[in-house]
Amino acid sequence: GNILSNPPLNPANNAFNGTNSVTGSSELYNMDLDIYNIQNNINIGDSTALIQLTSGQDVVFINTIITKLNSQLPDATIVVNDVQQECNSRIITVNYTVNNFNSNDVLNPQTPIAIYANGLLIGTTQTVNEIPIDGSESGTIILTIPSSIPNDFNLLFVVDDTGNGTGVVSELIENNNIFSLPFSLWVSPTFNILPNLFNCVSAIATTTIDFSNYANLVAINTTDIVQFFSSNSDAFDNINPITNPSNHQVTNATTTIYVRLDNLHCFSITSFTINLVLPPLFNPLNDLFTCRVNNQSGFNFSNYATNVVTNTSDSAQFFATEQDTNNNLNPILNTTNYIPNATPATIYVRVENEHCFSVTSFNLDYYELPTFNSLPNLISCNEGLTQGTFDFSSYENLVKTNPNDVVFFYQSFDDATNSANEIINTASYSSTTTPKEIFIRIENNNCYIITSFLLITRNCPPIVYNYVSGNNDGANDEFFIKGLRDVFVNFEIFIYNRWGKLVWTGTNNSNDWDGFSNENFRFDKNNSPKGTYFYIINLNDPDYTSPLQGFLYFTK
Repeated sequence: GNILSNPPLNPANNAFNGTNSVTGSSELYNMDLDIYNIQNNINIGDSTALIQLTSGQDVVFINTIITKLNSQLPDATIVVNDVQQECNSRIITVNYTVNNFNSNDVLNPQTPIAIYANGLLIGTTQTVNEIPIDGSESGTIILTIPSSIPNDFNLLFVVDDTGNGTGVVSELIENNNIFSLPFSLWVSPTFNILPNLFNCVSAIATTTIDFSNYANLVAINTTDIVQFFSSNSDAFDNINPITNPSNHQVTNATTTIYVRLDNLHCFSITSFTINLVLPPLFNPLNDLFTCRVNNQSGFNFSNYATNVVTNTSDSAQFFATEQDTNNNLNPILNTTNYIPNATPATIYVRVENEHCFSVTSFNLDYYELPTFNSLPNLISCNEGLTQGTFDFSSYENLVKTNPNDVVFFYQSFDDATNSANEIINTASYSSTTTPKEIFIRIENNNCYIITSFLLITRNCPPIVYNYVSGNNDGANDEFFIKGLRDVFVNFEIFIYNRWGKLVWTGTNNSNDWDGFSNENFRFDKNNSPKGTYFYIINLNDPDYTSPLQGFLYFTK
């Protein structure tokens, strides 16, 4: 019902006037191409519109009527202009712009904006002013990236989003509200912890150190740039780098080297120390000698491990060659009974502290044992029950081959080994039992050796004392035979008078004959008269098969 016009081409009272609204021509004559704005004739909620065309006098043929009905809506879009950040910080500052381009209505203030990191809502804001058609508004927001978000993430700005994916503004286009930006937080380079360097020196003086390989050891990311500095301030300011880490000179016992690693945006600083270390001190060791008992005689130098060190925290190992010592190979494990391949032998000692080692040595050699002559066993007469008295004082000179050696006699091997309970009386040594072994210890200046011989008794012929007084004066009161009793333990004695009558018999279990008869051949208490008597002694010994015979004189 409202008359449309589009002056000056199409006035309200002359619509069909041969004009072209596209080209602006007024010379189309027999046709029209007219465009009218019906913006203010349609209300929100209208579902139909009646379009009427009238002519007062001409015949008009309508070819086509095209209507385009636009809602009056804004169209909010957003872009991130730039992001500001600092190294090793999860706080970023974002500059953004909200646009209302290609719209046909203004964008109202307080249009919500939501910001996401990897889909997690991390912040919200809103527009401040009314944004006109084809207008823009810029804003800034400071965001803290949660620790749960990795350093590399997707940053998403969404306009007309209350934070849950829903909007409050009706727009011409509802799916162009998002701006997505792959983003990386700036972090300083990560690095490997470098071990401190220890260099063994004979004295604390100017020393050349090579730590060029530390550039590869420290970097985890091979694209990081690694530089070395002599001070932390130089490393921080990135000035005065060490230009030749393969030939760097230090003069102090401890020197700190600072390492700077740079990536595109950030840097890190770590450090290590160069330590000039003196090798461990040690005590000199005496050469070790032992007596050569046989070819398997071993050396015990286990205590040398503690004797050689001056610092109890140091350790010592033993080696048979200098090359093994320097290379720390094939240490000698048996230090309590070590048998060298040949003597004299040199034993090398590697003394180590935590970082350095020193080498010392000592020699092994054998002392020769004394030589000796073998001694014959010594035989003496049985004094009863295999007891005997022996003289072996001459054996001291007989046994030794070297007159300078010293000889000692002992009753047991243990006594000889320990030099205990030496036999002093070698000229008249009494042994209660035989055979008995006597041990001889022969000593030279360094070693000793032990040999032995036997003391042996034999049954010697008894000595008969053939005078018996029988008067109880304490002298010759009985028939005494020296070397008979407890020597020939099975002896038998028979005494006869001059007429051949058996007067008395005796054995090892009876007393000596004192003139009394035990054969009852008289009636006067068996008291024998004085006179000559005869004896027969059976020794009953395999070495004496014939009896002893003789006479004796008995008196009162």
